[in-house]
Amino acid sequence: MSNLTGAAFIVACVLIGCLGGLGVIALRIFNGQKFSLATYRKNLYRGVFGTVVFGAWTVGRILYILLQRQECHIVYRAEVAIYVAFWLLAPPLWFFLEYYAFECGAVPPPENCSRRNHLAHLRAYADYSSKIWAALAALLLGVAAIMFQK
Repeated sequence: MSNLTGAAFIVACVLIGCLGGLGVIALRIFNGQKFSLATYRKNLYRGVFGTVVFGAWTVGRILYILLQRQECHIVYRAEVAIYVAFWLLAPPLWFFLEYYAFECGAVPPPENCSRRNHLAHLRAYADYSSKIWAALAALLLGVAAIMFQK
């Protein structure tokens, strides 16, 4: 197994695991399962940690690929396509699922905050976060487009 195959396999597993995990959570919420705020926060912190680690991995791999000889870019196209797919799909799915979980009552709002106020905070957070996500996604797409031209 070459370096490319191993890295692409790891990235594909992360993509499938994250999107599959979001899918399982979504199914549980849609089926009426309730989660405590503590459980939500515990999983949120895990998700943030995983996102930071995978984000660092993505940046490291993209830089590594870009520093290779130009003719090597073709070899890494599948891996880069998986990064693009992950970073285009996972954040918006998370924003939607998080908002929906609080809106439908699957997760209660914090004690000192009404559901309406908490949803307003979530909307503002998602609005700011989505703008950052869109900028980073555009950058990743630009890098991918440059790599795919060669």
